[in-house]
Amino acid sequence: MKQKVNFSLVITLITMSLIGISCNNASKKSNNETQKEMEHIVYTCPMHPEVEKSEPGKCPTCGMNLVKKDAMMKHSDMQMNDTIYTCPMHAEVELHEMGSCPKCGMDLVIKENNMEHSHEGHNHD
Repeated sequence: MKQKVNFSLVITLITMSLIGISCNNASKKSNNETQKEMEHIVYTCPMHPEVEKSEPGKCPTCGMNLVKKDAMMKHSDMQMNDTIYTCPMHAEVELHEMGSCPKCGMDLVIKENNMEHSHEGHNHD
């Protein structure tokens, strides 16, 4: 009986030790990944993308707050995807990127209704 208790105690201690080591390694890995991510963050000015800093602050050119470069790029991608371009001669042609009309070759222009939609809720009186 005493051997069974000792054996169970040994197994329990080994299991707890392995769990503790595993958690400690996972924590170190997480901290290292976070530190690497922080080292690669670049802040830039929305108006002057040539300004790049490794920490938040103000743009030396215009004084605007610097934003994370990847956040600014996601925002500009989102704006580009919301814009609809159409042909002045073929209103049924609608694309999400600038280019030429596939029917007549004319340059596409921003769809007028799209411009109104993007300013929805704004009062221009």
